[in-house]
Amino acid sequence: KIMIFRPRTQTAKAKADFTIRRYRDLPFEAKRTMTYDNGLEAAAHETVTVAIGMKFYFADTYASYQRGTNENRNGLVRFYLPKETDLDKVSAGQIRRVENKINNRPMKCLNYQTPNESYEIEMNKLLAALVAGLFAVGAFAASHGGAMKDAAPAAAPAATATAAPAAKA
Repeated sequence: KIMIFRPRTQTAKAKADFTIRRYRDLPFEAKRTMTYDNGLEAAAHETVTVAIGMKFYFADTYASYQRGTNENRNGLVRFYLPKETDLDKVSAGQIRRVENKINNRPMKCLNYQTPNESYEIEMNKLLAALVAGLFAVGAFAASHGGAMKDAAPAAAPAATATAAPAAKA
């Protein structure tokens, strides 16, 4: 699922704050990793890791092929917002419309589902796994006389969130 970053300033702190706001309410399993290029805007990636637990990986210099999905999504964004577009003059509503157009477009890599459909399916799987884990702990506690005061729910299986880092201005 694509999320377009429209910075007020081109600082690492602005990008980190945006990333934290956009991802903080997602389950941990849906925000495990993100891949960046080596731009200065990613300098505050450790702030994001501390705030929401997302780990970052960095592509090698001049190795856009290591971020193929991201580069593809950037191309889709550029269809609606050409590279010379001043994002400061684009409204938040216009940006959301571009996100919605891209996120509601069927994609071959998602077996012709839209990113929104794929995202919803993955979130439902996560929710089901979390609920099943809670019920499993409750059933175990009940079968052992309720002596599970310190029990934690079973970990949910890993899931893939289809979020792409935003296009650069």
